[in-house]
Amino acid sequence: MDNYEESVEFQELLKDYQHTRRQGRNTYFDSDAFIDLAEYYMTHNTLEEAFEVIDDGLSFHPEEEALLALKANVLISLTRFEEAEAILARLDPKDDHDVYYFYGQLACGKEHNYEQANRLFKKWLKIEMGECREMPNQEEGATRKREAFMHVIMSVSDLTEADKVAEQLTLWVDSYMKQCVPIPGDDVDLDIARVCNEHQMYAKEIELYTHILDSNPYLPQGWTYMASLQMLTFDIEGALNSVDFALAIDPEDTQALLVKGQSFAALNNYEEAQKAFRKYIDLSGDDYYCIMLANCLMQTGKKEEAYHLLKEKQNLAIQGIKDRGMRGDLWSFISDIYREGGYYADAMRSVNNALRIIPDSPAHLVQKGNIFLAKDDVARAVTTYISAAAREKDPIAVLVYAASELMGRQYMMAALMFLKMVTHETDNPEHVKAYPYIAYCYYVLGLHNRFAENLEKACQYTPSVVGELWQNELMGVAPENYYQVLTSITEDIQPF
Repeated sequence: MDNYEESVEFQELLKDYQHTRRQGRNTYFDSDAFIDLAEYYMTHNTLEEAFEVIDDGLSFHPEEEALLALKANVLISLTRFEEAEAILARLDPKDDHDVYYFYGQLACGKEHNYEQANRLFKKWLKIEMGECREMPNQEEGATRKREAFMHVIMSVSDLTEADKVAEQLTLWVDSYMKQCVPIPGDDVDLDIARVCNEHQMYAKEIELYTHILDSNPYLPQGWTYMASLQMLTFDIEGALNSVDFALAIDPEDTQALLVKGQSFAALNNYEEAQKAFRKYIDLSGDDYYCIMLANCLMQTGKKEEAYHLLKEKQNLAIQGIKDRGMRGDLWSFISDIYREGGYYADAMRSVNNALRIIPDSPAHLVQKGNIFLAKDDVARAVTTYISAAAREKDPIAVLVYAASELMGRQYMMAALMFLKMVTHETDNPEHVKAYPYIAYCYYVLGLHNRFAENLEKACQYTPSVVGELWQNELMGVAPENYYQVLTSITEDIQPF
């Protein structure tokens, strides 16, 4: 069809048809011409325009089954199911097996009867695959077979209820990967991959790309895209392996270099991350990622270079972002880099920029609290953390974070205040996670009775956290014995 669309014959047909439509006339063409025009409009124009072409054709050829089938197809896509069903009642699947496919679509979209839909799709596919095997050109037969699966997958994607679509798509994508190998990575495969992506089925998309890259390891940007998917699913080592393949094919693949930098940064390997970010920036000139490079430099002790890079690039990076929320987030991130290097005045200016953009952002207020805490201004850190928690719908995460920061700097009494606030959030089952940290604070403070009281609750609700906080003391100890062991080693602590 693609080649025919480009032919002089078809272009003349299209021109003639469009000319008559502009004049408000309906000119006679034979049924094959209307079918060709309808398929063209279904591919390149809106469904409503395709519907008009089909109706024009049926005005001259009212019993043409191919046109009726196309009309049913468009009606289903427009979710006009009853009208489609009325047309299908006029068609015999023995004459046109596509009718089974259309009834499968109706079972899926109208009735939400997925077992029936799958039976009909499989019945249609069995006939399609039989015809594919009989085609003289085996390569064309294999392509038609994969296209048939793609049509089913697209229909399932478009017509299945939201809470069932992932389950149904998994069945069909798995069947595709099993029955259609080798999978060459052409437009059919990439369309199926896009469907997986649209429904956030990233693990299934990775599985599909594994087949694609087995067949076509030099697919342009194939390894780079695989690495991006693996980053998205937190498979950092897998992403780095894929990036190595991508860069072996094209050492100046900027997207691969970017994923490499992000992957190493996620592993806290800032030395390797900065190498990748430097090369990416040299090739792309992307000011935004100068901020990421500055973070790597600060993390590896190159404070002066990081500071000057931030000063040079921060405003350029911010100007390149249109979304207000993202601009605020970047200012907050810049603030954190300054704080890491001990540049507290710059850190405070940056976080205040973030708060001017989004004044009530709990995340930006937490960052401001972190700066006060880094300066040992505990009172202002505490009040700022409280303000952040007050603006959060679910304050537990903020309260626990604030407590952990205070504990890390040995401000145990201040940390206890936040942790006890967590225990008051009894409507949230997560509130029990505070008890091991409360126990730990009392353990450090040497308050045995209060330690034992909260340890008992911690061992009841979150024994795994208890095991992490007292790794050395509890090595080889069964969780049911945590309380006995820890209270016995603290019996010499005098109660407050």
